[in-house]
Order: sequence, then C-alpha cells, then structure tokens
Amino acid sequence: MNKDGTIGGSYFSLLYLIQGLNRELFEPMMLFYKNNTLVQLFQQSCPTVILFFSPYVRFKPALLRKIVNMVIHMTSFIRCFIFLWKNRISLIHLNNTVLGGFDLWVPAGLILKIPCITHERNYSNFQNIKDTFLFKTFAHKYAHIFTVSQFIKNHLIDNGISQESITAVHNGIDPDLFKSTISKNSSEIYSELGIDSLKTLIGCPGNIRKWKGQEYLINACNQLNNHLKYDKYFVALIGEVSNYPQDISYRNYLMTLIQRFGLENNVAIIGYRKDVANYLNACEIIVNPSIEPDPFPRVVLEAMALGKCVIATNNGGACESIQDGFSGILVPPDDAIFFAEKLYSVLTNSNFRNMLSANASLDVKKFNTEQYVNGIQNVYKSLLENSATIE
Repeated sequence: MNKDGTIGGSYFSLLYLIQGLNRELFEPMMLFYKNNTLVQLFQQSCPTVILFFSPYVRFKPALLRKIVNMVIHMTSFIRCFIFLWKNRISLIHLNNTVLGGFDLWVPAGLILKIPCITHERNYSNFQNIKDTFLFKTFAHKYAHIFTVSQFIKNHLIDNGISQESITAVHNGIDPDLFKSTISKNSSEIYSELGIDSLKTLIGCPGNIRKWKGQEYLINACNQLNNHLKYDKYFVALIGEVSNYPQDISYRNYLMTLIQRFGLENNVAIIGYRKDVANYLNACEIIVNPSIEPDPFPRVVLEAMALGKCVIATNNGGACESIQDGFSGILVPPDDAIFFAEKLYSVLTNSNFRNMLSANASLDVKKFNTEQYVNGIQNVYKSLLENSATIE
C-alpha cells in the first residue's frame, strides 16, 4: 500500500497476478498495511488481511526518537514473524520496491527459513540508504527480485545488486477484460466533462505529483496554443492527489499555471476516477509525460489495449512497450516545443493517428497476462523446490 493512501498501477498488476496463479500449485494470501478501494477485489480472489503498523516518530530529542523507533521497529518485526508462522507461509513476495520491507520481512523469513522475494516497480534512489547497516545487512538477502522492465533491472545492477538474482518480467494486461469494464460511451464522458464535441479529448492518467510530468504537459499545451495556434483539444488530467503537502502544493501550482497560460478551456484536473476505463476509452490520445524515469507505465498498456494513440516520454520502461513512430510516439522529458509538435502531428493528421492506434492494438498482445504470471510463478516454483531440497 502506498503510504500516502493513493492507488497506483502496481495494485492492478498484483491483482492480475493473484487471479492468474495456478491454484493447483499456489494458495496466495494477500496482506495490506492499510485499507484501500481494491481490498474487496482481492478478497474475491484470495484470503486478504490488513495488518496495521505504527508509523515511526519524528520528534526531538534525537536519542529519545531513536529509542521509540527501535521499539516500534521490533514490535513490527514480531508481528511480521507471528503472521508468517501462524499462517504457515512458504514464500514471501513484497510487491513494490527493494527499499520497502527488507528490514522486517527479510530477517523474519531468514529465521523461519522462508524465501523472501520482492518486486521493484519503482525507479528507486539508493543514495541515502545503500550504506546503512540494515540495507547492507538484509537488502542483499532477497531470494530473488522481479523488475517490471529491463530498464529497472539495469538500474538495480548499476546500484550493486547481482544480476543473477534479478528477473525482468513485463506487467501484463488482458485487453478483453479491460474493455469489459467500459460502461459509458464517449458522448456521456464529453457531457460529464462539459467538453465541446468538436474537440479531441486527450487523457493524462496518473497521480498528481511532480515527477509524473503534468506541468510538462501543460507547458506543451501552452506551446500548442500560442506557438502552433491550435486549440481544438481538451486535456483531462485524471489522477488522485495525496495528502502530502508537496503534492497538494503541486496541484495548486498546476491550477495557477493553467490560468496563467489561459488554458482553462483546454486543460482541467478532473481528479481520481474509479471508472478510469470509461475516460480512457473516450480519449483519442493518451499521454504519459513523466519527467523522471517511469519504470513500465501501466497506462501505456491500457491505452494500447483500447487501441489509442499513445505519447510517452522516452526515459523509462515505455521504450520497451512502444515502437516509436509505429505503435506510439516517444518524446524527451525536457522539450516542450518538441512535445507540442508531436501532439500537433497526431491532432491534425487522423490517418497517422489511426495507424498508430491500430499498431498499438496488435503490439499490446505481447504483454499478455499469461507471460506475466508464468514469468513469476516459474521463479516461485524454482525457489520452493530449492527450499525443500535444503530442508
């Protein structure tokens, strides 16, 4: 669970894994640290529990803070240990990052002789933690690490993690299943958003935070309107704002920027949408404008599954899902004029846009849920066989 309470693509990827696992071989059990909107879906697929952990404190003086946090940490560790022992867990799979949970679940697993693996779904910054005692002691004790792209695998290797312990497995998507969640037509979405039917709808899904690049997209729209003199479009920024002050400030800054550029009729923050497939389906173009490396954006797969024209930045895993100029368009993360020109090319050339969309529908089949689930459960089987041999 994201600590800020937001729901990201990693949860849907995990859900597809749970749903696809071979039940003759595995009996999954799901644990969340906090309640969230997807718990009921997980409960339909496997036993699901919520195990709350006390947050670390930040008060002064430093000595007292360290003592209190040590007590909190040991309490959390004991709860992890008891959970694993009581439920007779055979394999631990942490879902989000190498940097999360290694100080609790890895040592608990080592004591109970339970392999602990993790999924690196982030472009993690190791600089402030890789020299700490806990990281050096336990982070290299993972039995295996999955990454969502070759790009992230290379990033881990560059930070000193052995490539023999890493397997890159692309997230998967079932296009038919995703399409089955569509319950509204485009005209209904246009009406809800109050958009002129002559405008092309552009979707930008993603939680509202700086690295996601909404500001970059707004700057490109400013170039589109004022440099290229084109305004027959509407951008819907579809995403949740966390309760973190920096994210709230960023949302407010985006709203100010929209007003400053006079883009009120072209760009709007529409917030979180539970029925996101309805909104993506109403779009002709979907963008992923991350200014920092995006490990393997699920929104790109969702857009391709719906046969949409996709534009994404070229500084992450999107380069592994999009063939530039064939099944989508890749742009640099720091050139608003170039970005605007690419938007203009697909907005004004329907034949080009339709070609990209058609090819995306074909290319996305490479990223099916079967390859995703099989890639992971094959490692599960290997680890469990090795564990049984050792015992």
